[in-house]
Amino acid sequence: MDPGTQHYIDAKTEATRAQNDARFAEILARLEQTPTIDELRKLVVTTGIAIVAAMIALFAFGADRFGSGMTAASLIYDQSEDARQMAMENAKNIKEMREDLDAMREDLDTLIRIIGERAQADSL
Repeated sequence: MDPGTQHYIDAKTEATRAQNDARFAEILARLEQTPTIDELRKLVVTTGIAIVAAMIALFAFGADRFGSGMTAASLIYDQSEDARQMAMENAKNIKEMREDLDAMREDLDTLIRIIGERAQADSL
Protein backbone atom coordinates (compact mmCIF):
# COMPACT_ATOMS: atom_id res chain seq x y z
CA MET A 1 0.00 0.00 0.00
CA ASP A 2 1.32 3.39 -0.77
CA PRO A 3 2.03 5.87 2.08
CA GLY A 4 -0.74 8.32 0.97
CA THR A 5 -3.42 5.63 1.17
CA GLN A 6 -2.04 4.38 4.48
CA HIS A 7 -2.14 7.93 5.87
CA TYR A 8 -5.74 8.38 4.60
CA ILE A 9 -6.89 5.09 6.23
CA ASP A 10 -5.12 5.98 9.48
CA ALA A 11 -6.82 9.40 9.52
CA LYS A 12 -10.25 7.86 8.92
CA THR A 13 -9.66 5.24 11.61
CA GLU A 14 -8.53 7.92 14.06
CA ALA A 15 -11.64 10.04 13.26
CA THR A 16 -13.90 7.02 13.84
CA ARG A 17 -12.15 6.32 17.16
CA ALA A 18 -12.66 9.94 18.22
CA GLN A 19 -16.37 9.77 17.34
CA ASN A 20 -16.77 6.49 19.23
CA ASP A 21 -14.92 7.93 22.24
CA ALA A 22 -17.26 10.94 22.22
CA ARG A 23 -20.32 8.68 22.03
CA PHE A 24 -19.05 6.46 24.85
CA ALA A 25 -18.36 9.54 27.00
CA GLU A 26 -21.92 10.74 26.37
CA ILE A 27 -23.35 7.32 27.29
CA LEU A 28 -21.24 7.18 30.46
CA ALA A 29 -22.43 10.67 31.44
CA ARG A 30 -26.05 9.59 31.02
CA LEU A 31 -25.44 6.43 33.04
CA GLU A 32 -23.94 8.48 35.86
CA GLN A 33 -27.12 10.56 35.99
CA THR A 34 -29.40 7.54 36.44
CA PRO A 35 -30.50 6.88 40.01
CA THR A 36 -28.83 4.16 42.04
CA ILE A 37 -30.60 1.04 43.28
CA ASP A 38 -30.91 2.57 46.77
CA GLU A 39 -32.49 5.70 45.35
CA LEU A 40 -34.95 3.60 43.34
CA ARG A 41 -35.83 1.56 46.43
CA LYS A 42 -36.48 4.74 48.41
CA LEU A 43 -38.66 6.05 45.59
CA VAL A 44 -40.68 2.81 45.42
CA VAL A 45 -41.14 2.66 49.21
CA THR A 46 -42.15 6.33 49.42
CA THR A 47 -44.61 5.92 46.56
CA GLY A 48 -46.08 2.81 48.19
CA ILE A 49 -46.54 4.61 51.49
CA ALA A 50 -48.20 7.53 49.73
CA ILE A 51 -50.59 5.20 47.87
CA VAL A 52 -51.52 3.34 51.07
CA ALA A 53 -52.11 6.65 52.89
CA ALA A 54 -54.30 7.90 50.05
CA MET A 55 -56.32 4.66 50.07
CA ILE A 56 -56.83 4.85 53.85
CA ALA A 57 -58.01 8.44 53.50
CA LEU A 58 -60.41 7.47 50.70
CA PHE A 59 -61.78 4.53 52.68
CA ALA A 60 -62.27 6.70 55.75
CA PHE A 61 -64.03 9.40 53.75
CA GLY A 62 -65.97 6.87 51.70
CA ALA A 63 -67.16 4.94 54.76
CA ASP A 64 -68.50 8.16 56.22
CA ARG A 65 -70.33 8.96 53.00
CA PHE A 66 -71.56 5.38 52.63
CA GLY A 67 -72.89 5.39 56.19
CA SER A 68 -74.66 8.69 55.55
CA GLY A 69 -76.17 7.24 52.41
CA MET A 70 -77.45 4.20 54.27
CA THR A 71 -78.97 6.43 56.96
CA ALA A 72 -80.60 8.60 54.32
CA ALA A 73 -81.97 5.54 52.55
CA SER A 74 -83.42 4.26 55.83
CA LEU A 75 -85.05 7.63 56.52
CA ILE A 76 -86.47 7.80 53.02
CA TYR A 77 -87.91 4.30 53.38
CA ASP A 78 -89.47 5.19 56.75
CA GLN A 79 -90.94 8.38 55.34
CA SER A 80 -92.34 6.59 52.32
CA GLU A 81 -93.89 3.96 54.60
CA ASP A 82 -95.46 6.72 56.72
CA ALA A 83 -96.75 8.43 53.58
CA ARG A 84 -98.25 5.16 52.33
CA GLN A 85 -100.04 4.57 55.65
CA MET A 86 -101.31 8.15 55.67
CA ALA A 87 -102.59 7.77 52.12
CA MET A 88 -104.46 4.58 53.10
CA GLU A 89 -106.00 6.33 56.12
CA ASN A 90 -107.01 9.29 53.92
CA ALA A 91 -108.62 6.95 51.39
CA LYS A 92 -110.55 5.26 54.22
CA ASN A 93 -111.65 8.65 55.61
CA ILE A 94 -112.76 9.84 52.17
CA LYS A 95 -114.80 6.66 51.70
CA GLU A 96 -116.47 7.17 55.10
CA MET A 97 -117.20 10.83 54.23
CA ARG A 98 -118.80 9.80 50.93
CA GLU A 99 -120.95 7.25 52.76
CA ASP A 100 -121.96 9.96 55.27
CA LEU A 101 -122.79 12.35 52.40
CA ASP A 102 -124.89 9.68 50.71
CA ALA A 103 -126.74 9.11 53.98
CA MET A 104 -127.30 12.88 54.35
CA ARG A 105 -128.62 13.08 50.76
CA GLU A 106 -131.05 10.29 51.53
CA ASP A 107 -132.14 12.12 54.71
CA LEU A 108 -132.52 15.39 52.73
CA ASP A 109 -134.51 13.61 50.03
CA THR A 110 -136.76 12.15 52.74
CA LEU A 111 -137.20 15.61 54.34
CA ILE A 112 -137.99 17.20 50.98
CA ARG A 113 -140.51 14.45 50.22
CA ILE A 114 -142.14 14.87 53.68
CA ILE A 115 -142.28 18.67 53.30
CA GLY A 116 -143.75 18.24 49.81
CA GLU A 117 -146.40 15.81 51.10
CA ARG A 118 -147.35 18.17 53.94
CA ALA A 119 -147.50 21.08 51.56
CA GLN A 120 -149.93 19.10 49.34
CA ALA A 121 -152.00 18.03 52.32
CA ASP A 122 -152.24 21.63 53.56
CA SER A 123 -153.27 22.88 50.12
CA LEU A 124 -156.20 20.46 49.92
